[in-house]
Amino acid sequence: MQAAKSMAAGVKRVLKDAEITIFPMSDGGGGFLDAMLAMNGGRARRISVPAPHGRPIWVKWGMVDDTRTAIVEMARSSGLNLVPENARQPLSLSSFGTGMVIRRALAAERLVIGLGDTATVDGGAGILQALGVRLRDADGRELPACAATLARLASVDLSKLDPRVLDFQKRGGKITLACDVDNPLLGPRGAATVFGPQKGAKRDEIPRLERNLTQLADLLEVAANRRCRDLPGAGAAGGAGWALACLFDAEFVSGAELVLQSSAFQAALARADLVITGEGALDRQSLAGKGPVAVAQAAHAARKRVIAFTGRLSLTADKIRDAGFSSAVELPPHPPEKARAALAAAVARSFRKGA
Repeated sequence: MQAAKSMAAGVKRVLKDAEITIFPMSDGGGGFLDAMLAMNGGRARRISVPAPHGRPIWVKWGMVDDTRTAIVEMARSSGLNLVPENARQPLSLSSFGTGMVIRRALAAERLVIGLGDTATVDGGAGILQALGVRLRDADGRELPACAATLARLASVDLSKLDPRVLDFQKRGGKITLACDVDNPLLGPRGAATVFGPQKGAKRDEIPRLERNLTQLADLLEVAANRRCRDLPGAGAAGGAGWALACLFDAEFVSGAELVLQSSAFQAALARADLVITGEGALDRQSLAGKGPVAVAQAAHAARKRVIAFTGRLSLTADKIRDAGFSSAVELPPHPPEKARAALAAAVARSFRKGA
């Protein structure tokens, strides 16, 4: 929202009478809750849960009342930004807090859960435990909630699920998982190998994380009678997507496309003369379903011009056009504390040049 307001301010410097509609955008990670509530209406609620390293925090989630849809953003309860840099050790972190948010939200008819920007690689073990799944060692003792203890996992028991889980399943409740990756749970493209290092895992810890995820997958998939490890997106959020698919038969969707489906956005797009969007880095990874490219494709399909502003641009002109953008503008170097001003100035310069 801060970035959007900065871009709007830049436009207003040049086109003072411009009518500007602002929509926060997310592809499932940080900002997903705000984007979904802005697009669909509804209100935010709060719950106190443990952060990945155990410290209690207040977390927002949302409810869109007219559709009885609950919105949960995993980054708010298990986000990397919640963990101090010196504590970013995925083996010791847990997604239990997210499970507590989900447990509260199960009163809805449908849950939409944004996966992304998380600190954990526990295969959703913490979520499972918060929902009543018993993870036990060979002596029948319940394991503490963190990725490291999965090395001792000997059994998965679904017989004591929280009553809210059972009621949600009995009512035919649906869970939709919004993410921007298609990685499986395990292997060279899996949660541990690809995302572990991004979350602070050291090179020698990656094999341990992989073994622990494999152990959990082997046991949970038998208990749930559902094999989900190879689904595109199963590796999202350190494997949390896989756990939710196993337990609830949840569906993976593009987070960006889900946000853009709202009638409010579609109506604004139909009225627009120009669409402006942005990305920290516009690169090859952006082409794999990231939010700005989804915006560009929606605008292109509606025959609207769309400009992207980015902190770093590494796509060729042909790739930019193929992605649906009319043009892309790279911001000049600036210190972080000047980011909002630099973005507004870049937008203003572009419009003075006739963008």
